[in-house]
Amino acid sequence: MVLGNLFFCFFFYSFWGWFYESTLCSLLGESRLFNRGFLLGPYCPIYGVGVLICRLALQGCDNVYIIFFVSAVLCCALEYVTSFGMEKLFHAKWWDYSDMPFHLHGRVCLYGGIIFGTANVLIHFFIHPALMWAMSTVDTRLLNGIVFCLSVAMVVD
Repeated sequence: MVLGNLFFCFFFYSFWGWFYESTLCSLLGESRLFNRGFLLGPYCPIYGVGVLICRLALQGCDNVYIIFFVSAVLCCALEYVTSFGMEKLFHAKWWDYSDMPFHLHGRVCLYGGIIFGTANVLIHFFIHPALMWAMSTVDTRLLNGIVFCLSVAMVVD
């Protein structure tokens, strides 16, 4: 995968992760639209990183059960490490699953693992192939320009 495509995928999945989480939290816990991101923009980098880690680790695998299980474990490990690091670095908690069943120190929970595994199965078989096809129809210079602008926006954010 070309580096520009990799970064575009990162931004794409970061945006959809932010959309999923902000929408879910707004519908379930808030009476207003709630930005769940660490940054101000409409993206959660942890989702982009999580999908790319799973895509790279499971490249060439087409077993639904392996994709589900490995994705769930990898994403929960990423979420745990990110939560721990952000708490130590910023002395704040961005999420807490202590009230959920089967949680680990409130940083990850079984529900999240199931969501991550399911999402990555859908991404692996449906979303990512469609995204790669769509990116192949766009001029490389335009795609790189979009990636550059998004990168600058995230760095400034």
